[in-house]
Formats: sequence, structure tokens, C-alpha cells
Amino acid sequence: MEEYDLALKYVKHKLTISQDIGDKHSESTALGDLGNIYYITGDYSQSVDCSQKQLKIARDIGAQWNEGMALNNLGDTLSKLERYLEAGNYLQSAREIFEELGDLNALAATLVNLAELYQKLGQLEQAMKYCNEALAIATELNIPLLHNCQEQAAQLSVSTFQSKS
Repeated sequence: MEEYDLALKYVKHKLTISQDIGDKHSESTALGDLGNIYYITGDYSQSVDCSQKQLKIARDIGAQWNEGMALNNLGDTLSKLERYLEAGNYLQSAREIFEELGDLNALAATLVNLAELYQKLGQLEQAMKYCNEALAIATELNIPLLHNCQEQAAQLSVSTFQSKS
């Protein structure tokens, strides 16, 4: 936990500097970083707050990648809070942005989040669809997300088999 406290201190400092010099792009990025730290430490309400602020700034300045990340992070966090409809809307919007930008790495992460969301909703076929899309991208890129995709696909296969039995 000590590492996260230190990270929080430095990212808050980065945020303050960004605000002081009027660098909106860096401010948006710092808010995303803060949101991620709060997410990892389980402070989901703070994570949502930071991601919403990041989203507003990203949209104001036209920073599409930051917008996509804020949407993805909001969707993932709201899913943890069982606010599934909102989560799905944010994740679908993030997916569209990353597809448009051609950022396959970010797209794969968003697809994994969509797969997890639909798995929680018991919509296993839809979950498997997103999981397979993420797995194909992760395999093509050989990114660390590949292992997570493989595990999720295996879990979904078991769940799908059990639901049909």
C-alpha cells in the first residue's frame, strides 16, 4: 500500500503542476492516472470522479485517446459498482473510439471489460464474442493481455457448458 500512497502523492503533484501551467492534456492524463490508482486501491467512488473529470477535459480539448481511456475506466469501475447499464454504454463508446483510432491494444482491453460485463449479466454468448475478439487481437499483438484473455475464454467455456447442462 505504501507504493500506492507514494504514487498518489506524485500524481497529485503532476495534476497540480498541469493545472498551474494550464496544460489541459496533461491534466486529463493525470486525472486518468489518479483514477487508476483509486481503482486499484478499491476507492471506486474517487475513481469514477477522476474519470468523469478526465472525460470532460478530454472532450473539451478533443483528445480522443484520453476520452476513450476515461470511458473505458468509467465502464470498468461502474461494472464493479454493479451499475451495468451505464458501464455498458461507456464501454461501447470506448470501443468505438479505439476502433476509429486503430488502437488495437486499448481496444483489446476494452473488449475484455465488455466480456467481463456480459459475463456478470449472464449473457454468456455475448461475453464469449467479446472475449474471442480480444483474444484474437491479443494473440496478433502478443501483448500481456493475452494470458488474461485465455483465462477468461476458458472460464466462459465452462460457464457456457454448465448453463447448457
